[in-house]
Amino acid sequence: MKRQLRSQAGYLATIQLGTPPADFLMLMDSGSGDTWVPSSDCGLAQCGPHQALGADVSSTFKATQTPFSVTYGSGSVTGALCSDTMSIAGMTLPNHVFGVTTEESQQFAAAQVPFDGLMGLSFSSLSQQNTSTPIESLAAAGLVIQAVMGFALGRVADGENDGEIIFGQPDTSKFDPAMTQVLPVSSESGFWQVAMADVTVNGQSTAQTRQAILDTGTSLMIAPSADAIAFHAQIQGAQASANGMFTIPCTSEAAITMTFGDTAFQIDARDLIFQPVSNDLQGDCISSLSSGTVVDDVTWLLGDTFLKNVYFTTNVEQRTVELSARTDVPGSSGNSTAVRANVEMSDANKARNSMYYVASALASLFLVWH
Repeated sequence: MKRQLRSQAGYLATIQLGTPPADFLMLMDSGSGDTWVPSSDCGLAQCGPHQALGADVSSTFKATQTPFSVTYGSGSVTGALCSDTMSIAGMTLPNHVFGVTTEESQQFAAAQVPFDGLMGLSFSSLSQQNTSTPIESLAAAGLVIQAVMGFALGRVADGENDGEIIFGQPDTSKFDPAMTQVLPVSSESGFWQVAMADVTVNGQSTAQTRQAILDTGTSLMIAPSADAIAFHAQIQGAQASANGMFTIPCTSEAAITMTFGDTAFQIDARDLIFQPVSNDLQGDCISSLSSGTVVDDVTWLLGDTFLKNVYFTTNVEQRTVELSARTDVPGSSGNSTAVRANVEMSDANKARNSMYYVASALASLFLVWH
């Protein structure tokens, strides 16, 4: 089978900062708790050719001497806290506290990086800045009724740039309530971490009773070494590669499911492919699952490879995650690929708030980044 392969950098949305308001393209990251953009004092050498913020461009900007530093799985930034007006989907937070960077690693500062800054959307307890996340601030200001976010991530291969982040309530037009699992957050770490019951490859269980961190800011997936080896052992032609990576045939049609609660969500076979090893798309490709230690020997990191296949809802006050079968895109978990036992839907699944705000008609952008 012939398959077109394109890598994608991340999921981005535009917000406005300062007075007059200026557009900033932000990486939307459920796996971290800090929001930042470049300082106008940073300059090309340290922060690259990205939109910047400071008193020279915003009359409502207020600097502080409070430093911050954040190290990510790939890259780091340092800077100082500030306050300024932040607008998200027409909702305005005056004097919102966040960071401006004075130094960024090349993962963020390089000219080819398509985003200006990063919006952290985990629990605020994960924040290195000790600040509230934007969704928490929106709820505290009464601009949304509840600190809930709904993520529908798009896919390059579907040919549509129509991902969406909603603040205040999930978008019920995009998922099947009968195929929704309400999962309690299982850690105090600040991540959206939940119990994962099972992982199967071609019908064979490869890992059971695991933990999973759900992270929109990570493109791929990481599993403990023993789990990653067992996973790839069930894929014909898979081989171990360098640095914890694996290769699999680019034409692989392996059937992958991940079970949360009593629903097994299937990963589209296209999402298991990261990049081709060579220009031969009939040859080997890098697998979207690598091995590594995320927290311990039972915790997985599930990035966009998995999250593209589900509707992902977070609730700060209730400390829950909802995973739902998608009904809005072909090849997703909602198209006869999510399997659930015949049980009654809970009241928590049925109760929906009537107030929500769409962050952007095209909240996600898919970018080729080799």
